[in-house]
Amino acid sequence: DGLVAPTGEESHGEDEDGRGKRVYAITPTGQTALGEWLTRPQKPEPRALRDELFVKLLFMDPANPQAIFDLIQRQKSIYLSHLMHLTDHKFQVEQQARQVLAQEMDTQRRGRIEHERLISSTIVDAAIFHTEADIRWLDHCLARLQAGNRKQ
Repeated sequence: DGLVAPTGEESHGEDEDGRGKRVYAITPTGQTALGEWLTRPQKPEPRALRDELFVKLLFMDPANPQAIFDLIQRQKSIYLSHLMHLTDHKFQVEQQARQVLAQEMDTQRRGRIEHERLISSTIVDAAIFHTEADIRWLDHCLARLQAGNRKQ
């Protein structure tokens, strides 16, 4: 596709067959395509509703609301555990960056470390926000189930 080209060099690592790995470099066409891709916003498409949990909820027996309630509770516990892991990971990223920055005197390297910390934290924030949204949705499902059971 002309976006990358082999450099003719081999890396120090080896493939499964014992040969060196080929080294590729981005071509000028590839640099242009990458620049365009990096600055182009994503399409505003909604999240697909094909999550396994959605399918399970769709096919569970409505005559057995306790089974549905239990599944949602177990799923919420998994998401809460995941949220704790993500929060801990974000704390570790921040702590590592602080420790490295405390020892780094070079202004250019400090700027690069700070940029990497910002990007890493932002990526973890996105995962945290998605997980929090999933937990809110599960809470919403639980509330609707409980309200529906009270009416019966």
